[in-house]
Amino acid sequence: MMRFWIATGVLVSAVLGANSALAQDSFRFTSPVDVTVGRDYGFLAHDRKLTDTILVVRMPQLSLTDKSPRADFTARYQPEIELFDNNRDLNAVNHTGAAGFTFRMTERLQFNATDDAMVTHDSTRSIAGSLIFLPRSNFKQNMAHAAVKYAMTQRNTLTFSFDNVTASAPLNTTAFRGTGHVRSAGGASLAHAFGKKQTMTATYSLLNGYAQFAGLAYENEFAHDLTVDVSTGLLKDGGKNYLISGLIRKRLGTVWINAGYSRFLSVFGTSILGGAPIGSDLVLPAGVSRTSLYQVVSAGISGKLTSRTGLEVEAAVTKNNSGIANRDINNAAGRFKLDYGLTERLKIYTDLQFYSQTFNVFVGAPIDRRRYIAGIQFDISSHPNYVPNIPEQTKPSQR
Repeated sequence: MMRFWIATGVLVSAVLGANSALAQDSFRFTSPVDVTVGRDYGFLAHDRKLTDTILVVRMPQLSLTDKSPRADFTARYQPEIELFDNNRDLNAVNHTGAAGFTFRMTERLQFNATDDAMVTHDSTRSIAGSLIFLPRSNFKQNMAHAAVKYAMTQRNTLTFSFDNVTASAPLNTTAFRGTGHVRSAGGASLAHAFGKKQTMTATYSLLNGYAQFAGLAYENEFAHDLTVDVSTGLLKDGGKNYLISGLIRKRLGTVWINAGYSRFLSVFGTSILGGAPIGSDLVLPAGVSRTSLYQVVSAGISGKLTSRTGLEVEAAVTKNNSGIANRDINNAAGRFKLDYGLTERLKIYTDLQFYSQTFNVFVGAPIDRRRYIAGIQFDISSHPNYVPNIPEQTKPSQR
């Protein structure tokens, strides 16, 4: 009965999306209705490994935009429903939301603030590049950022920023306490543009706990088919740790390929499959020891094989030399997603995902998780499935 009502809700949303009244400049749907069904093998719940048939309904992302000559405001929200066939006590509703505000005080001085929030019961799937195989639990995270930017010249920009991360770790072990934690950092950066698409940025950050970070980041976009991002820095907190990240993206026809390497501090992860930024984007999530080092090698292919067929392939291998459980925790993750557009609004796809970990602190043994799902998407936005002649760099889609 519950699935019947959810399916009915999806159809109602699709019908409403066809109404031009919802396509106003300030209020719109910016992602398709997404319904998937499949099997999930080896996910963690109730201190054991489970396998079940799952149904995931991701409603369209609702976005609000308000622009004026001096200020811009954006907000977005998206709910997701998870239903299990046998383990119905695990049924859940997940939420993601974000807001951003930009105010141009003068031609050179600008203030901007953002806030990203997430509530999920499946951290391993919801957090891009999660470096620890996490059990199902109610996980909440909020990331706030505020910055003042001053354009000293046409090429030099000075930025003062403050970042705050609050998260409730879905863990109950000695290494990860189940209470909430806060990580904050204040920093200053100076960016120099060598051209329209080539920038060097120097950053200094002071993190809570008197940790200090100093680093350099280089970004370069060559024409429309090649970009290179490189970051490096030193984190000092009692001891010293050097961090480094490099990512190359290359377009071949209508397909983008990427490869990267990162050495950084994190447990829950950042956008590993899309590259891990350092510099002013350095974040220490809840439960992270500043001596826990992770090295990640990643690669991916994404784009259009034909006018109707899309492909997304991702792989990442993690080497971790943290002191958790007195041993390394090394991960491998991969994904193969193939989609086909039946119409400009209707798309079907299949998605295969796997996670492998040499040792898991929750079950005390190696563990693997595999997801085999098929899905359907109905785009109710005002510009469905538009593909330009020169495709933009694609980002990993939601799992």
